[in-house]
Amino acid sequence: MASVCSKKTARRIFFILVMSLFLLLTGCKDSSHHNDRAYDHLIKGEFDEAIVEYTKSLEIEPWVAEVHLRRGWAYYCKSEYSSAILDYNTAIEINPLYGQAYFRRGLAYNGKGKYDTAISDYTKALEFNPSYVDAHIGRGISYFMKGEYDLAILDYAEAIKLYPPHAEVYYNRGLAYEAKGEYNKAMSDYTKAIERNPTCVEAYIARGDSYSQMGNYDRAISDYTKAVEVDPNSSDAYFKRAGAYYNRCQYDKAWMDVYKCQRLGFQIPSEFLADLRKVSEREK
Repeated sequence: MASVCSKKTARRIFFILVMSLFLLLTGCKDSSHHNDRAYDHLIKGEFDEAIVEYTKSLEIEPWVAEVHLRRGWAYYCKSEYSSAILDYNTAIEINPLYGQAYFRRGLAYNGKGKYDTAISDYTKALEFNPSYVDAHIGRGISYFMKGEYDLAILDYAEAIKLYPPHAEVYYNRGLAYEAKGEYNKAMSDYTKAIERNPTCVEAYIARGDSYSQMGNYDRAISDYTKAVEVDPNSSDAYFKRAGAYYNRCQYDKAWMDVYKCQRLGFQIPSEFLADLRKVSEREK
């Protein structure tokens, strides 16, 4: 074990020496103006421009882990997960104790569908900081995507304990409960999400789905209606409300929501249209 550790230490010392020499050869240029411009681009959602500026900064100071982290985030926001992972790898190589780099690399692996690897990175981030709320949420999402709902619920519960006002966590835990068929617990969490964020369209739709699963179509319709009040362009809410109206035998209202979906460019499943035409005795 000692020899392994000494080899790692030697590699890090060598890396620092090489980077120090590089700094001397580049004439000690200042990279801060590139970082400032990159950050301005990043917060505006101008990710390509941010990457260009962070790259110029790294040409001057390639050993700054935080700049690799930020460029990696710009790549992540463009869904270029492999490029993001390369930057996070470098950040971790420079600073093996960089918990945020492990967390963000976990996000990138989750984006690539590599949930086990993502879970490993989230766990590493939590080793450095057990109170890292976002790492608990990220790991919970990866567990959920793997179908390991109980483990997802445990992570979401820990995140809620650490930061109770977080609406998204209640919503996510509600999805896990719903996937387990525990609709009452799911609805309770969706309600808590809505209490913390009354504009959370996804929570209204999800709670409506739970009511539909339980056969309470009136309550489902109420939630879908609230969703479209918050977001009039939510084709998902219109379609699901159409389904609830269908189950209530209110076919005219179902057709109205179908038309709204179609105007929004939503592709109505052909099976649903066929059934609705049959029961309502309408061609279209």
